[in-house]
Amino acid sequence: MATTTMHTPDSMHTPDSRTLQLEAAPRIVVGVDGSGQSRHALRWAIDRARMSGERIEPVYVFNSVPPVDFSGFVGPIPVQTLPAELAAAANERLSDSVAQVASGAEDVVIEPHVLDAQSPVAALVKEAAGASMLVLGVHRRHWMDGAIGSTARACLKHAPCAVVVVPEPAPESERAEMLRRGYAT
Repeated sequence: MATTTMHTPDSMHTPDSRTLQLEAAPRIVVGVDGSGQSRHALRWAIDRARMSGERIEPVYVFNSVPPVDFSGFVGPIPVQTLPAELAAAANERLSDSVAQVASGAEDVVIEPHVLDAQSPVAALVKEAAGASMLVLGVHRRHWMDGAIGSTARACLKHAPCAVVVVPEPAPESERAEMLRRGYAT
């Protein structure tokens, strides 16, 4: 999220030029869950940002509320360690995904965010407010069937900006067959 500086009579100061640039720069929000599909979407967004000058906000959403069934049973995760350990794991997964994809992308501003929310869709839609687009990855199998996952479908319905759904690339062995049949170019 962009930084905001509060100005009061006791603390008047001017934000540095980098802060002003980040506040004004258009941004692309990318949903990242650590999967290959989300890394592919992040790669696509970085390529787009290189052309457009937009900054990238990879977003990883986790839920620190333990899953409880109707009998009151809490899953196998110890409740006393949930929030801190889940937040650490979410930060690590997002950092790993960004590191795998952003190597050589020093020319792109990347500001990762980890959000604790019960609904990934609600968190992504809220984060996408004011963004130029929300980018999501989708498994190739869904894309080939003409379907997408529930998160991407809900984001397409509710996002306040354009949504780009990036299909995972086909393996080379399948790509050759798709080309032969005229399904790909």
